[in-house]
Amino acid sequence: MRIGRWLAVAAVLVAYAFYGSHGTFRWALGPWGQSYYANLAEGFLGGTLSMAAGPAEELTKLADPYDFNARRDIPVLWDASYFEGRYYLYFSPVPVLLFYVPVRLLAGAYPSDDFAATFFASVSFLFFAGVVWRTKWSWLWILLVGVGNVVPYVIVGVLFYQVAVACGMAFTAAWAYSVVRFLDGKERWAIPMGIFLGMAIATRPNLAVLLLVQALLLIRHRRAILHVAIPLVVIAGALAAYNYARFRDPFEFGVTYQMARVPMKGRAICGVCGPGEVPRLMNHASHYVFWPILFHGKFPWVWVQNNRLDPEVTYPGSPEPIAGIAPVTPLALAGTGFALLLARERRGRWLVLAGWLVLLALSSCWWVTARYTLDFLGLVLSGAILCIDDALAFFSESRALRWACALLALYSIVLGLLLPWSLGARFM
Repeated sequence: MRIGRWLAVAAVLVAYAFYGSHGTFRWALGPWGQSYYANLAEGFLGGTLSMAAGPAEELTKLADPYDFNARRDIPVLWDASYFEGRYYLYFSPVPVLLFYVPVRLLAGAYPSDDFAATFFASVSFLFFAGVVWRTKWSWLWILLVGVGNVVPYVIVGVLFYQVAVACGMAFTAAWAYSVVRFLDGKERWAIPMGIFLGMAIATRPNLAVLLLVQALLLIRHRRAILHVAIPLVVIAGALAAYNYARFRDPFEFGVTYQMARVPMKGRAICGVCGPGEVPRLMNHASHYVFWPILFHGKFPWVWVQNNRLDPEVTYPGSPEPIAGIAPVTPLALAGTGFALLLARERRGRWLVLAGWLVLLALSSCWWVTARYTLDFLGLVLSGAILCIDDALAFFSESRALRWACALLALYSIVLGLLLPWSLGARFM
């Protein structure tokens, strides 16, 4: 059993390295101009909070640089945040501090975004593997949380968007692992639980919805409240100070000043602010849960479909691919059902609740894409596995249930390994 676990871990890490490096198992280091995050890291090392690249002179002379039509022929850093003559990122600096700057200092050059996303995806996998480590079929469940999902698909052809999401997933995975250890009676995990949750929110602010789950979890563990709250407050204070230093507003992450198709000032990109946005919430949730993949007769036999969103209440961008939980990882839904029906596995129920709450919050936002799935899929799936393991023990005489779970797991694993090939990427 122990050998099977470690072989499964090794197999997933090799798969990540294969897909993340486009089949070469090599990542080249390069200059800061190769990616937005390397650009920001160069700015940090140069003593500023802005990116190293400066704006075109024509942009600085515009009365309204956020007017897409006014700046049509002026080169800009697309989706960067432009404020008072400098470029910033509305994405978190956490990946810069944890990966890009250390690699630059150690190796003398910057990592590619593919390398960074693969690194953070691997870290998240190790924590989720730790969550399911003690289950009966641990080797199978380790493969499932590793490759039986859209993670291999997302880490192919990475830009800075995927890096931010993968980094956030690494911290939600670490938080999930600490929650499981804490509920196992190891109260020393309270402080790491607060640190990991704080860093997850600092990386992906939409994950602040997990504060509700954390608060509910601590109702019966009041002695641990301060241990969790103190690192959360420290991290929130540091993030607010960083925002204030950039934009003179502790609550501004840079979305207001984003170089996008439409001016972003005053726009609420998440939330349900009117009756017209209720159908948006329902449509986006259906994408994350039920949006089907296509099967056809040629390798790789699967295809990920683009989203279909209402242009009246969403961002006016080009359609992007998305695959729902149900068609890719149906055991996540089965485990959710067991979480509702069986009350014995408390740890899994907390993780399932956390994942679905993140999914619901994401569904209120105005864009849907496969990479956002990483915010919640690991939580739902790892929690579902704990609940399935509990159900298999409870229905120990049900051979049909065991076979069904095993076959669905194998289906997801094979599917997850095939999905990256549908991108048309060339692997060796």
